[in-house]
Amino acid sequence: YLSAGNVLYGPLTTFGTSLGISYRYDALDDLLSTLDGYRLSTVLWFGPKLLNSNASYTLVEAELLGAKTLASVREIDDRNLYSIVVVDRLSASAAFGTTISLPVQQTSSLGSKVRGFGTFEYLADMSIANQLDLRFNGPETFTKGIFPHFICFYDIGYGFGNAYNTEVAASDFLSSVGVRVSFSLLEYFDIGYQMSYLLSGTSRTQPTNVMVGELVGRITF
Repeated sequence: YLSAGNVLYGPLTTFGTSLGISYRYDALDDLLSTLDGYRLSTVLWFGPKLLNSNASYTLVEAELLGAKTLASVREIDDRNLYSIVVVDRLSASAAFGTTISLPVQQTSSLGSKVRGFGTFEYLADMSIANQLDLRFNGPETFTKGIFPHFICFYDIGYGFGNAYNTEVAASDFLSSVGVRVSFSLLEYFDIGYQMSYLLSGTSRTQPTNVMVGELVGRITF
């Protein structure tokens, strides 16, 4: 992450080291096309000035995810014909420090928690958000784990405190609804297109649009 910075944020170029402590309790039965149970994860990151050229921060994050399969019809060989799953994800983060690095801002911002907004948008010290999904999973035509899905979602979030690396007060409320059509390849790859209608808040990258469309994807190793 390289940047010359500006008057507000100062120089942002950095090469640094962080230390993390995490806890995860997983009672989630994830068969890709069906999902049941819950999962709790927390993480505490330290990026002390002693180990960094231009960063000094502490980050606390927590996430609680719950899911329930509402309907599931399977083939004789246990491949999914169709399934309907509801998923709710509650996440919160708090970042403290004089120089919060860009990688931390990217994952902890309010904009990264509410779909339709950018990952570097609405950078308040503390944020909490909820994502609610209703997922319609299509048939695993060829083999288990490869299937299309259609998702309806509603997101809501609130950020407060100061803008990162400043003494400027921030208070933002965001919400959006939308749909996503995507295709999953086992647990490793997911790609699709998402349309979000912004109920509250403005996209900083598309300020004149209340409908925000974007290509979305995920690669997991």
